[in-house]
Amino acid sequence: MDKSGKIYKTYVQTLKEELIPAMGCTEPIAIAYAAAKAREVLGCDPDLVKIGVSNNIIKNVKSVVVPNTDGMKGIEAAAVAGILGGNAAKELEVISEVTANQKAAMRRFLSNVPISVEAIDNGIIFDIIIALYCGTDSAVVRISQYHTNIVYIKKNDEVLLDNTARQTSAACNTEAESGLTDRSLLTIANIYDFAETCDLDDVRPLLDTQISEEGLLGDYGANVGSTYLKFYGNDVRNRAIAKAAAGSDARMSGCELPVVINSGSGNQGITVSVPVIEYAKALACPKERLYRALVLSNLIAIHEKTGIGRLSAYCGAVSAGCAAGCAIAYLQGADLKAVSHTLVNALAIVAGGAVGLLFQRGIPERVSKTVMIGLGLCVLYIGISGAFACRSILIVIVAMTLGAAAGALLNIDGAIHRLGTWVEAHVHRHEGGPSLAEGFVTASLLCCVGAMAVNGSLDAGIRGDNSILLTKSMIDLVFCAMLATTLGAGVMLAGAAVFVVEGALTLLAGAIAPLLSEAAVADLTCAGSLLVAAIGLNQTGATKIKVADYLPALLFVPLIRWLVSLPVWQQIAAWF
Repeated sequence: MDKSGKIYKTYVQTLKEELIPAMGCTEPIAIAYAAAKAREVLGCDPDLVKIGVSNNIIKNVKSVVVPNTDGMKGIEAAAVAGILGGNAAKELEVISEVTANQKAAMRRFLSNVPISVEAIDNGIIFDIIIALYCGTDSAVVRISQYHTNIVYIKKNDEVLLDNTARQTSAACNTEAESGLTDRSLLTIANIYDFAETCDLDDVRPLLDTQISEEGLLGDYGANVGSTYLKFYGNDVRNRAIAKAAAGSDARMSGCELPVVINSGSGNQGITVSVPVIEYAKALACPKERLYRALVLSNLIAIHEKTGIGRLSAYCGAVSAGCAAGCAIAYLQGADLKAVSHTLVNALAIVAGGAVGLLFQRGIPERVSKTVMIGLGLCVLYIGISGAFACRSILIVIVAMTLGAAAGALLNIDGAIHRLGTWVEAHVHRHEGGPSLAEGFVTASLLCCVGAMAVNGSLDAGIRGDNSILLTKSMIDLVFCAMLATTLGAGVMLAGAAVFVVEGALTLLAGAIAPLLSEAAVADLTCAGSLLVAAIGLNQTGATKIKVADYLPALLFVPLIRWLVSLPVWQQIAAWF
């Protein structure tokens, strides 16, 4: 990419605007920043504080611990921290230098000074207005659209800054965020080119993060990271998950270490970077390769979030996770074309699941159960029809037997359901509704098993032909939308399974192609279809088969098929 061109300069500037260090959850820090700026303008400690915030700000701040406040939570605590201990010049690290005396003063201030909080609706999703009063003097500061964007400053009757008209116009017309570089120049192809060719000196200072280790070691929140490692092992995949979760847990629980944010979110900043860093360590990647992977991950996440919005109800960790997946594939030597359509497939499943959840609301239980049985019959038919692809029923029988034994010994079904139960304990779900584990296992098998998933991934990896995966992604979108109406949010989690399975097949296509002959794919489809049929039976209520315990059979099928193709087995067969 031409380093003097407009696209290159835009991408560098975009990273500079988005990848900035912040303490804690960014919304309370933005409140603290506005309050610190208002205190600076007022010139003295106020005797009255009025706070106006948009509804999404209330949602994100109300129960979050504010760093450097000795555990205080909420909007009022964030504002007071900025007033008494803030340094506005440090922006999203505004309360990084709070003293012990200032922490004590905060609690006294909260007890003695009137503070009001009001929900405001000015047509802007991200909106904060802080008004401070001291006798006859007053100061007003407003932040809109993004965390550091001060658009209005007023002291007494004098307006010192007023960009509100431009901000409101931009918000109402859904234009680009005012004051930020044009995000319309972001494309996947150019992002990949930029990651490959950029001068690392232009981006290196932006790409450091440290909070995940603290989250694992410290006693924060639910101790998600350390708990996950304790129960699920210490391999690279689990470390990547645990450290990202730990980082989020720490920052939402008041950890005072900074984190580099992405698209205004620390959790997204952690998700796009920590798993990539962990995989780079495991793969012993050169430092340069790691930095380029981080550039790729961050820019793809920014590109995804541009159309979604900073405070959308859509969880940014989903898009950030997909971006991190692209970067992990990049670390393993894949080009963008080899993994991009697997990314499409994963996002299609998430989108389909989200659509299904919308239709799920308000459906009477009697109707939901009837629909689930009907859908179960359809799944049963899919499984039965796919089973007729078998080339060697003996191989399938042996694989199913060995797979069932291995799965039962490992208790795969139990592990998946324990994980689902743990997640459900931390996420509210409708009482009596389907479990997350049920939705995850069902959707994962339906989307990952079959000739389209296998052959599509192999075509993408060997020939660069993504047509099968693209077709499959559209089928998965529609099917998962229907499935989510009865099985709920667990269906969306299947996007991660599809990304891992199809991504691995794509990346390893050259190595595993000899194991996946046409006959092997046919037998694999047969075995997978039997599991799908079992899922259909479970959905109708006729059986309670532990389908996940049979998953190892899908590994045994190609292995057995390869073994019987060896010359030694051919000779043994000839003797009989």
